Amino acid sequence: MRPPPDRSELGSAFSAATSAARSAHSEAFSSTSSVADSGADHAAAATYSSAFSATRSAAHSVSHSAAAPALAADSALSAAYADTTLQIPNMFHAQLWPNPTEIGHLLRYLEEFRIHASKHAEWAFWAEWYQGFVDGKPLDWELQRRVAVIDDAIWEQGPEAVAAAIDKVKAEMLSEKLPMAEIIEVNPDTGKFRAVPIPIQNQPHMSALLNQVEDALEDCLGGHNGLRETAGDVRKLNRALGKYREDPQNAELTLSTVAGSLRRQIHESRELPDNEDNLALLSTVEDAVRGIRAEHPDVEENRLKRASLAVQELPEEDKALLRDALPVLEELSDDPLGEDFSEDFEEMLSPRLHNDAVGPVPDLPECAKPLMGEYRAFSRISKFALLMEKGAKIFDSKEIKSARLAHLGYTVTQLFTQLVQIGWRLFEVLL
Repeated sequence: MRPPPDRSELGSAFSAATSAARSAHSEAFSSTSSVADSGADHAAAATYSSAFSATRSAAHSVSHSAAAPALAADSALSAAYADTTLQIPNMFHAQLWPNPTEIGHLLRYLEEFRIHASKHAEWAFWAEWYQGFVDGKPLDWELQRRVAVIDDAIWEQGPEAVAAAIDKVKAEMLSEKLPMAEIIEVNPDTGKFRAVPIPIQNQPHMSALLNQVEDALEDCLGGHNGLRETAGDVRKLNRALGKYREDPQNAELTLSTVAGSLRRQIHESRELPDNEDNLALLSTVEDAVRGIRAEHPDVEENRLKRASLAVQELPEEDKALLRDALPVLEELSDDPLGEDFSEDFEEMLSPRLHNDAVGPVPDLPECAKPLMGEYRAFSRISKFALLMEKGAKIFDSKEIKSARLAHLGYTVTQLFTQLVQIGWRLFEVLL
């Protein structure tokens, strides 16, 4: 049995193979610029096939000098030659090593690195980055671009500084993908986070819309219309009519969720009768949603972005961290922001419903539309993380550190880094 190669031997073998491979790539890409676009990929593939003959010769010459480096070179050749059969756009979505059994000795190094990265957070991104190329599932290209342009001065400070900069980039991108027409800031009087809604553009019109919803809801309750004070949709409507009355973004989020739920219960599941009162309530809620969007362009723009998103089912370990994080978020937030987190997390951690339908959906698709609570909570968490980066020493010195996080082994800043990671996994469309 051949002994595993050491790193210097691997370096010698790969140096020869890679040198020839670079020439092959250069020649291949030159060929693509000299032909029409429709045939570029085929021309490139043909050139790769001939050019990689040079790679094979170079690597085989190395193999005569040492058996172990030859094994590494042959493995590299196998992967490189396989790439010549792919069209260029598909190359990054193919596994880096087509036959991983041939490079077990190399994969051991990767596994060692993954173990190291799991214990040293500053290397976690790079383990994930490399694994993406190994699996043919590279990380989001915009994320990679922003990491690449991190200021040189930060790179020179070392891996910890770079890791902090990458965490900030992730929080910024999550915030951009989940916009809310509000400002998250620190209340100077309490030292806690608060949400400041955008101003209402037409207060009389907003009040008139919500008054119509209030009247229609009153007509539906207490009769034989199927709605009760304790129903989830009724509680949501009462929040929109009460604490969100001066908050167009959250009023729109809540009312649009209720409108979708009422439509399904009246027209699809028939859990609510399609009588005059219920249809009037649905109509007034839909009118209110349209009216808010018409008066507030930011709210409408956010709705369009929200409609393009999809979410993945979270693993149990992520849900466990969310449960642990909830009291911390409540402690760090002024009301009603803290109350919102409680409601949003209750929705996220309950058995997933189909856009607030009354029961779980059989055969839930791999991707689903985000719930209101998922969207709102992670929009705010991403903004918390950015504010936390500016005042980490203040937040990490609070009593909350020992009171709420002792059993987790996190500082507040580290907790928010983990929560942003969960947001990236949840909104899989970002990756």
